[in-house]
Amino acid sequence: MLLVLVAMLLSLSSGSAWSTYPAQLLGYIRAVYLLTGEWESMDVSVHSMSNVDLRALSSFILKAKQASGVWRSETTLDHVENAMKRSFADTADIVVLAEEKGVPVGCLVLHYKAEKQAEVNPWFLGGLPIALPGDDASEVSESLLQTAIAVCTQEGISRLELSFPRDQHSDSVKSLLQGHGFSVLEEIQHMRAGISELTIKASPLPETVERRPLFEANRESLYECWYEAFRSGEDRSFLTLGEQERKAFFEEAFDFTDDLIEAASCALYRGAKMIGFALVRPTHGAKNGHLWQMGVLPECRGTGLAKYLLTDVCARLEEADFETLSLNVDLANRPAYELYRASGLQDDWCLVSYEWRPTNQ
Repeated sequence: MLLVLVAMLLSLSSGSAWSTYPAQLLGYIRAVYLLTGEWESMDVSVHSMSNVDLRALSSFILKAKQASGVWRSETTLDHVENAMKRSFADTADIVVLAEEKGVPVGCLVLHYKAEKQAEVNPWFLGGLPIALPGDDASEVSESLLQTAIAVCTQEGISRLELSFPRDQHSDSVKSLLQGHGFSVLEEIQHMRAGISELTIKASPLPETVERRPLFEANRESLYECWYEAFRSGEDRSFLTLGEQERKAFFEEAFDFTDDLIEAASCALYRGAKMIGFALVRPTHGAKNGHLWQMGVLPECRGTGLAKYLLTDVCARLEEADFETLSLNVDLANRPAYELYRASGLQDDWCLVSYEWRPTNQ
């Protein structure tokens, strides 16, 4: 009921973007809380990241995370502030702040991703709304989430995501998210192994298949191969995307201006047709190669090409003095997960991802 009233009140506005008139949006949200009797003593405000004191925000996040036992006591304010600067400085992202009698009790970062897509508390922030432990922590989390959804409704966001560690997937978290229209998107298993520990048995490439550097690939051919490989697969994140969202995701994932391990990133061709690919970046730790994307066309599966790609990636990473390989896989994608397990990769952390979409979409 609350979100319906938020949407109704927002629709009565002059149409000005909330980022231009943040006080106007907050006024509508506040009015809804007053109408429903849910405001009480809590004050929820919306801020542009560029106007926020990052050190003060970092200090509150550190306090809340340590009080909740999520972060270790050794984590320092400088560490958190530096991470906030690297992730959010000079962005158009949003901070939602909850206060009681002028004292912060909760916060949420709304990070804009591809066009019309956003994410709640991404990366090291842990996905879920951040609230100080206490009797009203659930109320604070609800208020933060309700406000984030109101912002997304006003901005025309078509997809709002959040991801958090699977060990935090409690009944109360499920109730919070499902009660606000979120549904499970995927379970992301992070896998890792020392390259020398992997046990991949792959056959050489057939004479009819040629390996070429990925960065030399034609963008249209690469998109077609990627699209068909994932459309026929079991990766839930891809399958839930609309056509425009898939295109935006591809452009972001295959941005070759970002760090790319060129020697380990390749495309496979049969004649002029691309039939497989692997994209590797130097992320997720020192001397680690992260398999960002890998796929094989459906008609070429079962021929050993996926094993070849994995073997080739590892061999070229080792030649370039990388020591470990990591990747992320949706646990619903059992063929891929079983391939990685059989190759010697071990389960590390696991994230549960939820998504929210407007009811009229």
